[in-house]
Amino acid sequence: MPTLFALLACAGEAAPPPDSELFAVAHGEYYARAPEEGFEATLLWFHGHNTAAKDSFENSALQRVIDEHGFLVVVPVGLDESWTVRGSPGFEGGGRDELSFIEEVLDDAEERFGDLGFVASGGASHGASLPYQLACETDWVDLINPIMGTFWEPMPEQCPSLPKALRHVHGTSDSTWPFEEGRELGGSKQGDVPEALALWRRTLDCEEQSEPLEEDGISCERWACAEGEVRLCMHPGGHSKPSGWSDRLAAWVQERMGS
Repeated sequence: MPTLFALLACAGEAAPPPDSELFAVAHGEYYARAPEEGFEATLLWFHGHNTAAKDSFENSALQRVIDEHGFLVVVPVGLDESWTVRGSPGFEGGGRDELSFIEEVLDDAEERFGDLGFVASGGASHGASLPYQLACETDWVDLINPIMGTFWEPMPEQCPSLPKALRHVHGTSDSTWPFEEGRELGGSKQGDVPEALALWRRTLDCEEQSEPLEEDGISCERWACAEGEVRLCMHPGGHSKPSGWSDRLAAWVQERMGS
């Protein structure tokens, strides 16, 4: 039987806002808030290692995505402020099945807020590994915008659930997750970002040559593809998100929604 939230969404009306911004599912918790006037897109955001989900969610940059750009923002809570990502330290020792948890989060958010609309996923550092895995292995998201992180080794040879557009952001002097090669940590190895981009370009049947473009002071290059696009944006910094990152992310998602 359809829930009240689903019926309201089908009728084109916004579901009544929940009383809380922290919600529980079977295998964890997540933060979420929707704009007062309803939404057509959702940003599923993953915090970095040793970063509190609450702090990420309450950061003014993500709050602008809600209040100024009109997105529902959903921020799952990592266990012990981290994630059990395939290939990462501790993965072989078990831990939470993150994909099952994320599916619970998305189902619960849809029940509470209504149709999630166009779903974009992003994340920072270790949290950037999950958007890559989600886009590669599931059909739950429409595109991804990871920042300063990618898969852990071994890199997948193919992604059965693509095509999905990709916009990757990285600092030119990042030594925590280097753009090329990555580092060895706890018996695991961070993935090579150029290799991940090459996987995406092959799968999306992209043109060989990229075109340069500027995004409000950030230098990017874009590969046009048979489906979607691949975009790489480099900023002159280290392991950090550049100023204005959430506004550029939201603008790109809105651009892709209209394409």
